[in-house]
Amino acid sequence: MNDRKTPVRVVMVFLGGLLAGGAGALLLTASEDPILSFRGGRETVSDEVLPLEGRDLTALQEKVRELESRLDASRARVRKLESKRGGKEEKPDSASAWADVMKTGKNGGGKKADWDGKKKEDWKPGLPEGMTRAEQDESVRALVDAHDWENTADALLSWDRTRRGEGSLSIPEKETIGTFFELLGGLQELGVDFFDARVARRYIPARVSGLGADLDAFQSDRIAAYIDEEAQREASEPAPAVPLRYAHEKARDMRRTLQLEQRMASLLRPDQLQAYLAGVGDDPYASGFGFKADRLSCSGATLEQAAEEVAEVWMRFYGLDASLRSRVAQEALRFVTEASGAPGPLPDPDLDPFARRRAVLERAERALQRQGDAEQALLAALPLSEEKRAAALASTCPVLDVVIEDAD
Repeated sequence: MNDRKTPVRVVMVFLGGLLAGGAGALLLTASEDPILSFRGGRETVSDEVLPLEGRDLTALQEKVRELESRLDASRARVRKLESKRGGKEEKPDSASAWADVMKTGKNGGGKKADWDGKKKEDWKPGLPEGMTRAEQDESVRALVDAHDWENTADALLSWDRTRRGEGSLSIPEKETIGTFFELLGGLQELGVDFFDARVARRYIPARVSGLGADLDAFQSDRIAAYIDEEAQREASEPAPAVPLRYAHEKARDMRRTLQLEQRMASLLRPDQLQAYLAGVGDDPYASGFGFKADRLSCSGATLEQAAEEVAEVWMRFYGLDASLRSRVAQEALRFVTEASGAPGPLPDPDLDPFARRRAVLERAERALQRQGDAEQALLAALPLSEEKRAAALASTCPVLDVVIEDAD
């Protein structure tokens, strides 16, 4: 992960889809989680193809060609901008970049991961050559204000539901997501990523509404103002001396969600807050931010067996030499021993819903912080060359769900 200071790093990256017109059907590809971080393997959102009997296939094919044309225009704009920056190597367009930037492991329990944890630095946010910050602000504002965030948030939430086997995306929803990819291309051309607060201030209220809160204009404006405040606060914070681990960043996401929901509690009516809490349930990654996480399950009948899996993951994702396996195994056993005793069971279901939600988030934050601390200590203690240490620090390890299996 990029450890630069980014205002309100809203970790809600939407990994790309391809609109295909084969047999007149619209298909999207996505990662294991449609809304997560910068990693995206390819697999279909739904194996179900919408029935086309009785439909005008010509009209559908025309819509596919229209969307492809718009994405091609976005690609052309990015290529033109890159050529103006001194003939640098051509970068992929935004829609493709968000689809292909990294491979992902299985979310929420996959035994192995298909991505190698290495960062891709093909494109970075920044001020385009010849553009002032004021001009960038004005251009981003115009692009963001013209976008239909309400429909986008609803379509992306529907996409999320398809990953849980709850229905499939409609053609209008797929078209909305296609338009969203075009927005990503425009933002990239302006040197802006989706983490930027200038984008988040419009998306987050729409997502909170889509999760059940149904905000009015005043409430949306107050949440946008809160995002602005947090952006200013975070911009003033010093960069960490040692790059944060991915688990540290996910722990920070939990803290941001806690702060956002605390602010929401003072803005929303009781019925709105109740509807939102019902929408997010006990999923700590469900929130107005849209946070997700790459996760792997490390399990075993004993602490030692689970630790072996953790050690294997660390060796792989941090690119460590076989000669270090014994030292890594010791640190893995220490981590698994600590993790197995905490954070404990989920909070009492009879708790007040808001109090239970806070307990769920705090529980997740502690577990993530513990993993990040363990990995940071491991990399600091290992006898690595300067080159190997730099490579390890630039690598990313997913969130590890440690499970001690019941022998019975």
